[in-house]
Amino acid sequence: MTDTPSPGDTGRPNPGSAVTAGEFVDALVRLKRWSGMGYRQLAKRAAVTGHSLPRSTLTVALNRNTLPREDLVVALALTCGCDEEEVARWVSARRRIAAASGSDRPGPAVRWLGHRRLPVPGGRGRRDAADEGDEDDLHEYAETLELVNLELAERHARQAASSASIETRSVLLAGFAAIAAQFLATRDTQPVLQAGALTAYTVSFVGGVAVLAVSPPGEALTASALVEDHARRPKAQLLAALAAARLAALQANAGRQRRKAQLWWVAVVALGAATVLSVLAILHA
Repeated sequence: MTDTPSPGDTGRPNPGSAVTAGEFVDALVRLKRWSGMGYRQLAKRAAVTGHSLPRSTLTVALNRNTLPREDLVVALALTCGCDEEEVARWVSARRRIAAASGSDRPGPAVRWLGHRRLPVPGGRGRRDAADEGDEDDLHEYAETLELVNLELAERHARQAASSASIETRSVLLAGFAAIAAQFLATRDTQPVLQAGALTAYTVSFVGGVAVLAVSPPGEALTASALVEDHARRPKAQLLAALAAARLAALQANAGRQRRKAQLWWVAVVALGAATVLSVLAILHA
């Protein structure tokens, strides 16, 4: 994406050229850098001018590939020095991208919170003042990031345990449905009720097996990624990277968990219906 200056523009990025949510977020990041302020400064200045721009919320919003809330876009643009006309352009661009995508719901694509890389010693890259301020913020909140990572790791463990529990119950349910169906098939029962019960048992068995077919929970970061991409980063940046990766994994795994739960309840309901029909079929034989 390239920035096309608008009439009267003073170097601020133009959101009108953004096509995707990721490009829009990149434009917001460049707007923040243009302002010369770090997250802490933006939060303080916003509070002074009567706007709400929590640093934690802004940090997450500018490190995702999904559209930030409209009120956050407005607050950031105003705090960075945009006038009402410029703010309207940011809002219009956001609404256009949201309408084109058909959804504002956050997805799993999350960039790590400390996405700016430090320059290689002796290299040509350099940090601007805003980036240095952001890195200072990361170091200042290293202990907080450790607590965030601990909480995310515990939630990831609970999520994995819950997923394993559903899978274990599904195996037992599918096995029971198969045995019950075999038993009913050997009995001389009322044909219509027997057929209904066998159909329900089949649905229950398929639902139980389908739970196992849902892909297992994903890891936050692979071992190779930890060694190759993160081992040499400063502690604060590593903690930020882990937090963002674990958040992405939790979001992705939540979708898998919902699918497993839905399939599980389909299997349970079908098994209950099959049991009732089996009893009725035997009694009416």
